[in-house]
Amino acid sequence: MLIPLTWDANQDSCEWAILDRQGHVLRRGRAMIGELPQCDETEIVVPASMTGFITAQLPPGNRNKVLSALPFLVEDSLISPPEDIHAALAAQSDSQVVIAVIQKAWCKRILERLARVEIYPARMFPETLLPELPRRGWAVVCRGNESFIRTSPTQGFPLDIDCSDATIPFVLKLALEQTEESTRPAELAIYGDMPEHVESWETQLDIPLVRATQQEWFLNNAKLTFNLLQGEFQPSGGIARRLIPFKPVAITLDTLSASRSRKLSTCSKFWNTRV
Repeated sequence: MLIPLTWDANQDSCEWAILDRQGHVLRRGRAMIGELPQCDETEIVVPASMTGFITAQLPPGNRNKVLSALPFLVEDSLISPPEDIHAALAAQSDSQVVIAVIQKAWCKRILERLARVEIYPARMFPETLLPELPRRGWAVVCRGNESFIRTSPTQGFPLDIDCSDATIPFVLKLALEQTEESTRPAELAIYGDMPEHVESWETQLDIPLVRATQQEWFLNNAKLTFNLLQGEFQPSGGIARRLIPFKPVAITLDTLSASRSRKLSTCSKFWNTRV
C-alpha cells in the first residue's frame, strides 16, 4: 500500500484505548487529537506500512559512530535519501543490526501536532510488533490491504491479503523462501478473518494456519523490544521526568485517506494506551 503521508491532524480522528497494567481495556474511543484523553504517558503505534526493517552488517570501526549514522549504513536499501529517513536500532548482535526506518518528516509532523495539545509520547513503535508471536511461529493480522505479519520480536512487514483468494500473497511466499530452515515458522497464528481456502494455503505453504486465541491483536502486554523515539526524537529529560511516576497511556493514529469511509472497520490504526 502507499505510505499514508496525507494524514491530516485537523481532519482525521484517531482510535484510542486506555488499558490497565494487566492489559485490560478500561475505555476506548475515537477522537480528534485535541480531544484525546489526557494521560501521563503516551505510546504511539504507527501503521505497518510506515516502518521498514533492514538487516545490516556492522562495519569495523567505532561502534558509537557507526550507530549514529544508521540511515547511511542502510543507504543502499532505501528509496528515499538517507537524510530524509529516521532510523532506529531495533536489535543488535556482535556483527549485525536490525534497523527500523521511517520517514523523518512524518514523525516530526506527528510529534509537533501532539505537542500542541501537550501530549509528549514516551514511546513509538510499529503496529507489527503488537500481535503476540506463537512460540514457534509468525503472527498474521488479516484485514485486507491493511494486513501485516510479525516474524520476530523486532521485525514484521505489511501484506495485502484477499481472504477469499486461494492464492498465497507473493510477499508471504517470498519471506518464507528466504527464511532459513532453522527459523522457519511451525505455524501461522491468524488474527482477524481466516482465509476461506485454509486447506489450500496450508498445502501451498506446508505450514498449519491456526486462529489466534486473543483476537484483539493490539492488546499484547509483552514488553516491547525497542523504541522508534531515538536520536533526535528521543524524549527530553524534562519530559521523561514528568512521565516516570505516572500511569502509561497509548494512542494510535488513524492514517486512512479517502478510502477510510469504505474500509473503516478493517483499516483503523490503534494507539494503545495504558493507565
